[in-house]
Amino acid sequence: MPKMSGWLLTLLLLSGKAAAGPTPPDSPLDPPRRVVSINLCADVFLLHLAAPEQIASLTFLAASSPLSPVTEAARDIPVNRAEIEEVLALKPDLVVAHGYGNAALVANLKRLGLPVFMLAPPTSLAVVETEIQRLATVLGRQAAGQALLGRYQDNLRSLEREGLSSRPVLAVYGPNGITSGPGSLLHDVLTRTGFDNLAPRLGIGSVGTLRMESLLTHTPDALLFSDSGTHINSLARQKMQHPALRRLAQTRPSLRLPGKLWTCGGPEVFEAMDALRQLRASLP
Repeated sequence: MPKMSGWLLTLLLLSGKAAAGPTPPDSPLDPPRRVVSINLCADVFLLHLAAPEQIASLTFLAASSPLSPVTEAARDIPVNRAEIEEVLALKPDLVVAHGYGNAALVANLKRLGLPVFMLAPPTSLAVVETEIQRLATVLGRQAAGQALLGRYQDNLRSLEREGLSSRPVLAVYGPNGITSGPGSLLHDVLTRTGFDNLAPRLGIGSVGTLRMESLLTHTPDALLFSDSGTHINSLARQKMQHPALRRLAQTRPSLRLPGKLWTCGGPEVFEAMDALRQLRASLP
């Protein structure tokens, strides 16, 4: 059996694909030196955790997409379009992918023998914390991982100290009426900041559609408009300008939050949490 580098052994052990053996080391013996990301959310976590010299390439979305929260940080880093030929040409010793990404590309890269680290979708803040720890370990960047985890834990402890006595009902409304319910990161953030999400009351799961009629009938205490910024002049965005919705927003406290603050679960989510805390403070 060929000798396996320390960081690759760590990756296999963390993903559960290695047979029973030694405990994963606290630090990889040979951390990856050419890391390529093939998904925007993977871009976000690499930029927050990896050493700059480790990042060989990010997706083009990191520096240019309105969905990216890291455009400035990504500006001078080589980009790729997540196509197999260019990934291979970059000669990575680690590819970082994401559960929201291209499953066929990931499968092909694995078939060709490239080590792929898969980040799980951010369904809660607890999942995000776990993924930060896993990626930091594989990158040999435990100190950076612990520093980032500390920021998450400090924010959550601060929320717990607030001890709110009531939970106003909040409705999330995005283009085409898209909303978030249990099993989504946004739902977790809403509940932790003191709100009761309207979506589960209507039987909506992690992602669903909130019909205008239901929204107007249930008259929530507050509104959260989630807009990615990618629907300009589209029918989907025009629905967010519906006269009935505008009238409702005039009678309820409301907040507009771009999806880039919470979609990936990076530390940008703290900005969303701060805005939601301020909204909650304005309610009884």
